Amino acid sequence: MIALRIVMSLFGCLFAEARAGVLVDQNLMYLQNSMNTNATESTSHYHASITLSATMSKDLYFGWKSNYFGDSQQTSAGTMSVSGLEMGPRAGYYLTKGHWFSLNLAYLAIHNATYTSASGVVSKLSGSGFDFELAFHPDSLSKLSPGISILYHLGTYSTSQDSNNTVSTVTYSRNGVYPSIYLHWRFGEE
Repeated sequence: MIALRIVMSLFGCLFAEARAGVLVDQNLMYLQNSMNTNATESTSHYHASITLSATMSKDLYFGWKSNYFGDSQQTSAGTMSVSGLEMGPRAGYYLTKGHWFSLNLAYLAIHNATYTSASGVVSKLSGSGFDFELAFHPDSLSKLSPGISILYHLGTYSTSQDSNNTVSTVTYSRNGVYPSIYLHWRFGEE
């Protein structure tokens, strides 16, 4: 709880120092594929995020990002899935004068997930992660710029807790490159 208060205080200071405006970014991605052979296999992935940022100059902004994600793989052995929530600070930079392209980096210090193995064993995972994103969002409306982005995501897990509350040290990871629909909202910029 103390860590959350510190983060919120720092975030409040960021907004107090905002020079040009407030940004809200949203991403949404869903992929599904299947392979039909003697044993049908399918995989699905989803990733949704929202970021609240304050601009520090015309081209630089800082904020807080929250991701909700999930992966599922169905095979003849059963269904394996992982889903969770991750949050952390994000920095972004507009690459062009017209703000059509941006580059974003997030450190996801809070990274929690639930993993279910194909045999049905459930584990709670925790660790940290990174997002690296290149976004294209041409100015088409006054405050809203819809676009697309390519997101590289890396999540690492260092602890696992089973149903008996036994905590163990693990070295798991989850990574991928995702295309997504990107909405970029700007308020109060000059």
